[in-house]
Amino acid sequence: MSRHILEPAAPEIADATSKPPFLYELGPEGAHKVLDDIRATPVDKPLCDEIHREIHCRKEGSAPVPHRWPIPSQSQFAERRFT
Repeated sequence: MSRHILEPAAPEIADATSKPPFLYELGPEGAHKVLDDIRATPVDKPLCDEIHREIHCRKEGSAPVPHRWPIPSQSQFAERRFT
């Protein structure tokens, strides 16, 4: 069976919320505080290129749609160029 690979923060969040009091026991304000504290931790993000486009709809107006893709490392770039 294949092993699932999660980003490092996922098991930490699962462990932090797996012990009582559970989020549903804290009520809306308490649960929001716990989740806000978890989200306040800085996260390393890979570099990416990004373009923002507007999608125009007939009735609703327009909506912004970001397009993001990772910037390849130098070794990945070399592999793609010569294969």
